[in-house]
Amino acid sequence: MSRIYAFFIGCLLTLAVAQTASASIIGLPAFELALTSSGHATETLSGSNLGLASTNNGNFTANGTHTSLSGDADYTWSLLLDPDPTIGGTFSFTNLLSTAKDYDLNFMLPVGMGFSPAVVNGHFAGAVADANGNGNAYLNNVSWLSLVDGVSVMSAGPTSFACATINCTSVQPTTYLDPLNYLPGVSTSISTNVSFTLSAGDRVTFNTYFDVAPVPEPGTLMLLAGALVIAPWIRIQSKSCLISWISSCAAFMASILASGVSPRLANAGIRVQSTCVQGWSLPIWLSRFATSTTST
Repeated sequence: MSRIYAFFIGCLLTLAVAQTASASIIGLPAFELALTSSGHATETLSGSNLGLASTNNGNFTANGTHTSLSGDADYTWSLLLDPDPTIGGTFSFTNLLSTAKDYDLNFMLPVGMGFSPAVVNGHFAGAVADANGNGNAYLNNVSWLSLVDGVSVMSAGPTSFACATINCTSVQPTTYLDPLNYLPGVSTSISTNVSFTLSAGDRVTFNTYFDVAPVPEPGTLMLLAGALVIAPWIRIQSKSCLISWISSCAAFMASILASGVSPRLANAGIRVQSTCVQGWSLPIWLSRFATSTTST
């Protein structure tokens, strides 16, 4: 009978983690950067053109520089991509023309597996610099959008700022947006879009962050609570082992509660092993199960 209870508890915990596990992407993501300038066709960079590389914790970086095919702009980016999904980092942009120009930048990150509901949050900041030394730099009509499946869910702007001394810099304070519950969730992708008008020969630097995370369903915590309720009825070899087992479960629940609406369990490497149950060995790699579940 103790084996049955042990197996049941393992299933409950595994299902709980599977429900809260975030989407995963195997291999490098199909991340894209698209640039559109007035009077020119959209230019899209992807894959190796963006300097994509994986990190040790399952995230990705994108670092590089590029001159537009039309020759009207240089841009540099340093981004951190999280398949949960998150897009964050900085990018700089220089207008190489002798006249002001309208630009539109769009970053798109695909989602390996969708989830619903979701909570979204983000922030945005910018700075314009007099790169050509003429004492006049401005950034007009700056708008920042964050999109889920092509639908705008967060925005900042439009705003404008400028400086009027040689080699000057004007910094826009960071705009922090309140977390927002988004019931439809995410199915295919998230995007960050910035549009602006930049003065001739000058440079702008943006800092952007956009995160979409699953909201834990009530059933998840119920499953975990159910496992703890059943635990005392399992035949345990020693009292100290029982206390240790319950403490581990309590810590596991606390980690979910402490993370609020953004549990990062897919790569957490949480291992539950019923070594205290008499005559039963039930090692369960919850994170591997959750990852395999979301990728199928």
